[in-house]
Amino acid sequence: MSITPQRMIKEGWVRGIVSEIEPEQIQQIGLDLRVGKIQRVTGTATLMRNSKVLPHYSDIDTNQDDCWYLQANQGYAFESMEECSIPIGYKGFVIHRSTMNRSACLVTGSVYDPGYRGIIAGTIYVHQVPILIQRGARIAQFLISEGEKGSAYDGDYQNQKSHSSAAEKINK
Repeated sequence: MSITPQRMIKEGWVRGIVSEIEPEQIQQIGLDLRVGKIQRVTGTATLMRNSKVLPHYSDIDTNQDDCWYLQANQGYAFESMEECSIPIGYKGFVIHRSTMNRSACLVTGSVYDPGYRGIIAGTIYVHQVPILIQRGARIAQFLISEGEKGSAYDGDYQNQKSHSSAAEKINK
């Protein structure tokens, strides 16, 4: 069962980092995520059975209208202006908004496990045509649903504040 965005906010499971959640972010079954930062991903990532090395994340400058210009056929990391605290017995997901889909962009994120606390982030894949995205634009939606009760997340990304900080922690 999906949790309403009103309940997510009331329970404190999702909150704005820079500013409060705005009424237009509240959708039928999810909460729209506002983009706060977009970064270029470079270098090589390594995923082994018992270790990992994350790639390098570098900030992209915005133009005079506070927009990022994203080139076609590229992937970018994004951080939203929201963070979450997922309770035991629930899980969170990031999915793209239909406008991004209609603009030939796929926005995705991973599963947010029970017990995870930190920033909500993901990846933007720009296909075929470039896109301008203004800081604060709603590019994805966050959903929370019930799941089986189990153990709490206690992984490398707990209390993550940014892609860069997670990479620094993991790549030590």
